[in-house]
Amino acid sequence: MSDIKLVLADMDGTMMSYGSHEVSQRVRDAIKAAEKAGVTVVAVTGRPYEMAQEGLMTLGISGPCVFDNGATIRQAETGKLLWNNWLDVEVARQLVAFLTPYSSWIDYAIEQDEHEPRLNEVDFVETPAPYVFAYIRPEDHPTIVDYLAGIPDISHYVAPAIRAEGRVGIQINHARADKFHGVEALRQLVDVSKEYSMAIGDGDNDVALFRNAGLRIAMGNATDGLRQVADHIVETVDDDGFAIAMDKFVLS
Repeated sequence: MSDIKLVLADMDGTMMSYGSHEVSQRVRDAIKAAEKAGVTVVAVTGRPYEMAQEGLMTLGISGPCVFDNGATIRQAETGKLLWNNWLDVEVARQLVAFLTPYSSWIDYAIEQDEHEPRLNEVDFVETPAPYVFAYIRPEDHPTIVDYLAGIPDISHYVAPAIRAEGRVGIQINHARADKFHGVEALRQLVDVSKEYSMAIGDGDNDVALFRNAGLRIAMGNATDGLRQVADHIVETVDDDGFAIAMDKFVLS
């Protein structure tokens, strides 16, 4: 066995195909084998809990996980809130108001019974928000980034759009609520240091995740930016790269 005691894994494009809950048997078996060997597998995802829950059940992950790109830690099995660092109400309202003219779809993930994104309804932002997410046109991205630069204590990243052709997704979090900071808070719960941790991902938002792991693995379908900071690159998600990484670096 290796010295790895904690696996910090992105979900979409890493443990499962992007935007789906489809998980191969080989990935499920790798997670089960790791847990049996005393290795904790944690999802560190940009998804809110409500959108990740089905996938986590399929993966067989039930412990504390990082959601909302690092803004929230919840117990995967129950949804119990364990830690959060969310956008203040005033900041969330400002962001929703600004992004509305540029957006075909806005989600600010306030706690509610249903995960229902609302458009042109800034008055609904009445509580702190884990993030603000919008589908925007690529050509509007520079204008939006210029505006965001004037707002203190926020961070953002761009993600593929899975519900809007010709658009990209932009997600905005508190500056200390990226995957690095979410994992830093998680360490207090699982009591495993950075040197015994392996991170695996595929997106630019996983660069922050890599900064908080001793071993950094990029998927074969990873962005160029993530590949540049990885220790190793494995096969793609369609070729079970996650399971291959587990066999090679954790279970061997």
